[in-house]
Amino acid sequence: MTWPTKTDFVDGDVLTAAQVNNVGTNLNLFDPTSATIGQVPIADGAGSVAFGTPTAGAYTLLTSGTISSAATTDITSISQDYKHLEVWVYDINIAGNNNVRVDMFDGTFPGSTGYTLTETIQGASTTLSGSGTQGAYGFIRLFGQFAMGSGYTRNFYRCVFYDYASTTNDTKFAFGQASFQSTGGSTYVGNWSTACLQQASAIGLDTVRIVGASTLTTASYRIYGVN
Repeated sequence: MTWPTKTDFVDGDVLTAAQVNNVGTNLNLFDPTSATIGQVPIADGAGSVAFGTPTAGAYTLLTSGTISSAATTDITSISQDYKHLEVWVYDINIAGNNNVRVDMFDGTFPGSTGYTLTETIQGASTTLSGSGTQGAYGFIRLFGQFAMGSGYTRNFYRCVFYDYASTTNDTKFAFGQASFQSTGGSTYVGNWSTACLQQASAIGLDTVRIVGASTLTTASYRIYGVN
């Protein structure tokens, strides 16, 4: 704010009308009576302020769809305009008792050159078990180590790929959670998975691959951009 316009005061100065007539312009940048619950003052970057709702942490649904009788499904050309990407895969019915993976990469699988590491922990009843994979690939992978029961669709995967679109950060991280029915359908299982991709050069990831170790009879997915 620049009120008053005079900036060279000395003792005894008196402001002229012109120097104080801009008080309404400079101080009343927004009307507080126009705000609704939850709104805050937001600067527009051009010298003005108005009430609005912050967008940090906002979810935007980028795409959704279903899978039918396919082992591998690629969702390509994902927007690079968000900080993180969140993928839901649910209502999964897999042929045979097998596992499901969610990968992310750039271009053609297995993506650009790099080194990838996945670590997964499974909890079933009171038993914990773990598994991991690693290799010289350019994709980042979540889950993939434990089998869900065929014919049971009470299954849900949530995968978050952090800083996925960065072309300056050559390290990409991911975290996932899963809940599903195991072989036989009598036991519910929880998975927690972390993954890291160290790229040879920083490249944004623009393709999500949902893949079953055997055919996915049916499944649904949603992909969100997160700020």
